[in-house]
Amino acid sequence: GETERNLPRDVVVAEGSRVVELTTAPLPRDSLFNVMAFRDVTEERENARALREARDLFAGVLDAASEQAIIGTDPSGHITVFNNG
Repeated sequence: GETERNLPRDVVVAEGSRVVELTTAPLPRDSLFNVMAFRDVTEERENARALREARDLFAGVLDAASEQAIIGTDPSGHITVFNNG
């Protein structure tokens, strides 16, 4: 059968410090033992938070610009974002 993996879970090393993701999986030949993998996801989480904040700020600017039309395009000229203006 296929080995079943546990969903990753976060382990905070210290308040305001590093965030480590822990993933476990049973060894294929012996169900008595698991393999544990730790991965530092601090920077990834900080980048995701900063991206959410930038997205929310941008959405707020678009919503607040009720008397001006704002249109955003990608480098090919395709409209990617707009407000109702």
